[in-house]
Amino acid sequence: MAQLTIPVGARKLFVGQESTYGTAATTAFARHIEGTLNATLSQTEIEHNAGSARLFQQFIAAHPHSPLAAPAQYWTGDSLFNTKDYAGAIAAQKRLLDTWPGSAKVPDALLNMASAMRDGGDLAGERKTLEQLVARHPASEAAEKARKRLAAKR
Repeated sequence: MAQLTIPVGARKLFVGQESTYGTAATTAFARHIEGTLNATLSQTEIEHNAGSARLFQQFIAAHPHSPLAAPAQYWTGDSLFNTKDYAGAIAAQKRLLDTWPGSAKVPDALLNMASAMRDGGDLAGERKTLEQLVARHPASEAAEKARKRLAAKR
């Protein structure tokens, strides 16, 4: 795969996903993000910030039925979390849960939501979300992290 000028979060979205999503989808995503980046922001300006969240949202708007839309929604929330926009991160992850409930990114979205709740001061919401994650996705890596966080709170 050619080296692309894309944000770190976007790179995580499609590198290594060719077997899952197909080369055409990953190439379309890469081209879209690369074009948007080259037209708007430099790579150093968009690594996990509001700019990268906007780019992921633009991708979802342009490709709502793409198999990469759910991961792009997750990275939207993660980018917002990294800018300390906890309410925005929670809303973005809830959108993933509502729109793509069967996505492989659901456990990670729940963990990201719990982190945003914790950092935003909603400790009861964090606990409830971690418990929900463990109950609904017990075999996931995110559930393992949630179990550790819950155990540390006891």
